[in-house]
Amino acid sequence: LRATARRVGGEIVVDVEVENRHTGHSFPSGLPDRHALLLVSASDGGGALAQTGGPALPAAAERTGAGQLYGRRLADADGSEPVFYAFAVRDAAPDTRLGPGAIDRASFRFAASGAGGPAEVRVEILHRRRFPSQAPDAALETSGDRLRLPVP
Repeated sequence: LRATARRVGGEIVVDVEVENRHTGHSFPSGLPDRHALLLVSASDGGGALAQTGGPALPAAAERTGAGQLYGRRLADADGSEPVFYAFAVRDAAPDTRLGPGAIDRASFRFAASGAGGPAEVRVEILHRRRFPSQAPDAALETSGDRLRLPVP
């Protein structure tokens, strides 16, 4: 995980790279329900900043905000998703895992508030064993790489 952040006019621009290196398999790997989320947020003295550009998490992530979903989305015979892999009969969407050596690059933009002063950007990879709706009472998330970037 690599990221840079800078001010451009009234926005904060965050460039992020997620690289699958030193593996011989896709990221994330393991059981098909496993997936990862790239989460990007920005804040300043006025609080959280609104995203004005770049990828947003899909509804399947069961979370909102700036970011990407890496994984397989599986569906049952009725087309319902997400579904536990043992009951899956097809992919519900394209596979978004990163292959060995692959690099995903994305730029995110946030509107700087009128509060002025320094801002902070947070970039994080969140690993999940299942989608929350598959097991709502289980602790399914673990944090991976995290970056905090000050933006003068």
